[in-house]
Amino acid sequence: MSVLVLIPARAGSQRVKNKNIRLVKKKPLVCWTIEYAKKLKEIYSNLNIVVSTDCPRTKKISKLSKIYVIERPKDISGNKASMHSVISHVLKKIDAMNKIKYVVLLQPTSPIRKINWVLKGIKILNRNPKFENLIHLTKLNKYIGKLKKNEWKPEFSTNTRSQDILNQLEPSGCLFIYKRKNFDNKRKFDKRLTYGFVSNNFKTVNIDYEEDFVLLDYYIKKSSLKKLYK
Repeated sequence: MSVLVLIPARAGSQRVKNKNIRLVKKKPLVCWTIEYAKKLKEIYSNLNIVVSTDCPRTKKISKLSKIYVIERPKDISGNKASMHSVISHVLKKIDAMNKIKYVVLLQPTSPIRKINWVLKGIKILNRNPKFENLIHLTKLNKYIGKLKKNEWKPEFSTNTRSQDILNQLEPSGCLFIYKRKNFDNKRKFDKRLTYGFVSNNFKTVNIDYEEDFVLLDYYIKKSSLKKLYK
């Protein structure tokens, strides 16, 4: 089967300026995901890697890494652009013959991920035909609630401990996999079922705020790349 690995890396960012090209251990953040994708290519030869960007610096980095670049138009480069529109744009450019079976989306802002997750994710979707998307999730285990007219309304009883909170999950940003079939039909896409892929006791980070870079630096120091690539 043909698999497209897509790395979306737009220029703008509301909370952290130019985060995709911010240096992490002397490498631009996007490079960590490019290197991961290239490692995937060494293991699984049926992969094709593409970077979608409107950033000249990211374009240069990708070309130096010998990665194919598709320039993203302005109308889908803003912070309100959907990822569906970004992927659809890329597919129209390179998949006129509908030869791609899966799209693997790797966000540069979540660079810590295991190398075997992609193949595991594709196998899961192959075994479960009712699911057409897959998303990597991490556990939260947080005692959360809402404010209603300044009154705190917890979602759990006052006796609940954080370790007792089960099935509370959030997207890690590390990995999204989509079946190519019928992807272009937005109405059908919005009704597709998504499989939740959970990796227990594995720490990831999604760069949304400045302090997330500190956490990323800590995780990179703690993690062994050889271990990640198993």
